[in-house]
Amino acid sequence: MATSIKYKAALPVALLALAFVAFGGLSIYVLSRIENISEDLVERFHEIEKVRDIESTAGEIIFPHLYYLTVPDPATRQKVNEMFARLDGYSQDLHRMHVVNGEERELLAFTENKIQAAKFISSEIFQYTGGELQNSMRLIYDLSALALSPIHYKMIDWNQDEARQVRELSAAADKLLHRYLLGVFIFLLAVALLIAFTFWLNNSLLIKPVLSITYITAQLATGNFKEKTLVHSDDELGKLAQNINEMAQSLEKMYSKLNNLARIDQLTGVQNRLSMDEILRHELASATRYGEPFTLAIFDLDHFKHVNDRHGHMVGDKVLQHVAESCMNNIRNSDYCFRYGGEEFLLLFPRTPPGIAIDIIERFRKSIEADQAHIDSITVSITASFGVASYPVDCDNIDDLIVCADQAMYMAKNAGRNTTVTCSSLHDVAMNRGKTLDPDD
Repeated sequence: MATSIKYKAALPVALLALAFVAFGGLSIYVLSRIENISEDLVERFHEIEKVRDIESTAGEIIFPHLYYLTVPDPATRQKVNEMFARLDGYSQDLHRMHVVNGEERELLAFTENKIQAAKFISSEIFQYTGGELQNSMRLIYDLSALALSPIHYKMIDWNQDEARQVRELSAAADKLLHRYLLGVFIFLLAVALLIAFTFWLNNSLLIKPVLSITYITAQLATGNFKEKTLVHSDDELGKLAQNINEMAQSLEKMYSKLNNLARIDQLTGVQNRLSMDEILRHELASATRYGEPFTLAIFDLDHFKHVNDRHGHMVGDKVLQHVAESCMNNIRNSDYCFRYGGEEFLLLFPRTPPGIAIDIIERFRKSIEADQAHIDSITVSITASFGVASYPVDCDNIDDLIVCADQAMYMAKNAGRNTTVTCSSLHDVAMNRGKTLDPDD
């Protein structure tokens, strides 16, 4: 099934559009992933910040308690309560973060238990009186060793784990970015190839066929029907090229037929003067180049006017056809017979000296004399007078040869008709006969 050129032309456009859609989808996916990673990184940085706040605040709580043992100021307890409140706030912030995983929530629960333990020990420390210093120091130790130090170490582990996750996310973002850059490179390469393919396809489908068709139509306009288009596609241009080739073939046949018709005398079927002029020029050039002789003869039917006057022009036309047929039967395949005009004919004998040509002419002349023309119920006896000229013996150009042969033919008329006179014997015949032509002949 033939594929339309519009679909072939649309193919690279469709591929290019597909490439842009694929690249757009890839860009959206990558940007979405990078956005998610960025949000996770921001959350994790907040998480790290809260973990460090818990670690630093837990580490600072011990100092107000030591200060309270030396200076039992009620404001110190208020300060410690504010620190515990901050720890609770940091803990709640971590609970609300979606990036906190299950393991980290267990650490957060452990930390909250230790904060509760620290609050309990802190309340006992603030119940200190001057005589209970040793007991208060033991409580300070318990606060540090049993509550605050485990929080410190757990927060360090949490912080390190979170830093590892941040590195992993950064590495994932870098990997994704590298893949995206590779995708961009592949996309640009694909676009370049598609553009090159488009140019190639456009050149193959449109430019070359159109140039070929333009060239062929220009050749047709000059009459050159031999050139053919080389477009073999199955699309509209291919069909157009095929139609042009078929049209050129038809025109060539028609032109050949018209050319033949233009060179053939329509009444007698022999070649006419247009064809005679071309062939005579060609034979003269060939004879001049190769040094070969050729002979031509002009003959005229004797008393042909009387045939037309007595029997009518229809019978006269039949007589001319009969003579032309007899001529073609008596000359050689290499010889030519032309209707020169009216009842005059011209014979051309290529590469033939006058002696051989005269033998053929005499055989033909006798055939005309002996073979009467039977037309319907009418029998017409006819004869012909011949004038012969030869190249290069008599003349060296076509015009002089025709003039010489024509004069010889008229001399044959003066010599009594139904005879053959050569240019070389023209003067002798004229001197011996001394006759004039019948003005009605």
